[in-house]
Amino acid sequence: MSSYFRIALIGWMLVAAAASAQSATSFFEKSSHDFGSVQRGPLLTHHYQLTNSSNQVAHIAGVRVSCGCTAAQAMKDTLAPGESTTIYATMDTRRFTGAKQVTIYVAFDRPMWQEVALSISAYGRDDMAMDAEMLSFGAVSRGATSVAKMNVTLRQPNWAIQAATSESAYVIPKIKEVRRTNYDVVYEVSAELKPGLPAGRWVTDIHLTTNSPVAPQITMPAAVEIRPALSVTPGEVTFNSTSVGQPTETKLVIKGGQPFKIKEIQGLDGTLSVADAPDDSRAVHIITVKFDPTKEGSVSKKLRIVTDLPAEGVAEVAIKGQAVKK
Repeated sequence: MSSYFRIALIGWMLVAAAASAQSATSFFEKSSHDFGSVQRGPLLTHHYQLTNSSNQVAHIAGVRVSCGCTAAQAMKDTLAPGESTTIYATMDTRRFTGAKQVTIYVAFDRPMWQEVALSISAYGRDDMAMDAEMLSFGAVSRGATSVAKMNVTLRQPNWAIQAATSESAYVIPKIKEVRRTNYDVVYEVSAELKPGLPAGRWVTDIHLTTNSPVAPQITMPAAVEIRPALSVTPGEVTFNSTSVGQPTETKLVIKGGQPFKIKEIQGLDGTLSVADAPDDSRAVHIITVKFDPTKEGSVSKKLRIVTDLPAEGVAEVAIKGQAVKK
């Protein structure tokens, strides 16, 4: 091979590698996150959003970090074109003091081999304290509002918290100075949770803006668990090997975020029936579902429980059964 073609081939490979690097890096919405000043103690969390913007399947081969104070994992490792996921990172503030920056390496082996570097950083401080590791709303029923509070102590009496903002539109924070001495100043940070979040556990950050040149922003984690307005346990019922003419039964527990009435149970027939369904209003209903097959074979049905709850007041339960001869 002539020197000319050898040089051309090398040049083509370098261009291809550069294009691959740009493609993998462009998957990420942001490649860095800075928590700012934080109290030492809480476990900080952040999601790096990424979308497979190529026209091929992307695969994350692995995720590693440059420091044991941080852990990271891909919430999904295989992405079709246009599909999205996140890299979930946690930073343990108990394991460092002062400035800390950690690199998260995300390795792709499809559609190209590339390792993308993400950055996560924080400044762990001992001159501030919070009376809890995070602002916690606890468990809240879907559609309900809630208020959470905690105190923040600044051990610099000339410091002041000037404003509070949240990364989530569903969390509305407020601040109130409750005590100031020659040694410290204490603020109450409260937050109202607006309805609208879907069921699940959610974590966000509240940012406190201060007048301090060394800690202009303090980050406070906030967490909430949203429970569905109506839940049924178990969510799926299976009646295995039930003899024809010998019915079997099971219990369903139906819970609501507030007292409710069961208006109707749809999907019942001669094979499936319900007993003990109360007609009064209560937060928990327990009903008995009976499976009474008249012929052998498999059964697959769905019960639809309709209540008088104003929002999300309907729940469905899959019922499967296998009827056999005596």
